[in-house]
Amino acid sequence: MLQTAQLTRNIDGLIAERITPLDVKARVALCAACLLLPVLLFYFLSYSPNAKDIRQKTQRAATLRTEVDKARKDSLRLKEVERDFAAAEEKFSSLQVMLPEIKDIPDLLRSISDHGREAGLEFLTFKPGAEVLKDFYAEIPIDLVIRGSYHKVGQFLDQVRNLDRIVTVNSIDMGSPKRDGEEMVLNSKCRLFTYRFTNTPLTPPPAQKQKKAPSTPAKQPNK
Repeated sequence: MLQTAQLTRNIDGLIAERITPLDVKARVALCAACLLLPVLLFYFLSYSPNAKDIRQKTQRAATLRTEVDKARKDSLRLKEVERDFAAAEEKFSSLQVMLPEIKDIPDLLRSISDHGREAGLEFLTFKPGAEVLKDFYAEIPIDLVIRGSYHKVGQFLDQVRNLDRIVTVNSIDMGSPKRDGEEMVLNSKCRLFTYRFTNTPLTPPPAQKQKKAPSTPAKQPNK
């Protein structure tokens, strides 16, 4: 209590000696300075360093939020790409079934022959031709001469067109009709085409250089 009273008397004495003699403007300025000083000390010693740190962390948080949003969008796009890739892979697999590899060609030819015999046809000729390379696939002709009725030939060709593999009927020529019991039997020449997947683009032939015509020596003018 004594120390507090002594401190109060010292402050009162200081005010009476130093502040009271000052004019009004000086005292107002001094009071304003006393009020402003704690605010300035708080700003420079506490708020300003923390404000800079808060601003940096706020900017970092905004950057991280942007990166998270971008990652979320990329994740959605990745799932979409994965779905598209799976669909394309499934479609490619189905195309591979329709376009057999070289090792599957004998099985395909055997299947065509079996369908013909099941339809009651007699094979007079069954001749696969040399394959013709195209872009990413090869074309394989098959020449047939079959003997049977018009109805059985039509049934056979319909079964061939409905195979899992792609087989097309390019041409058919019927002739030499002959009655066999109650049926009219024909000899039918057919050309079928099947296809093999190569996954190789067709290389264009190298361009041939044109030979330059020999130059004719210029005629000398008559003197």
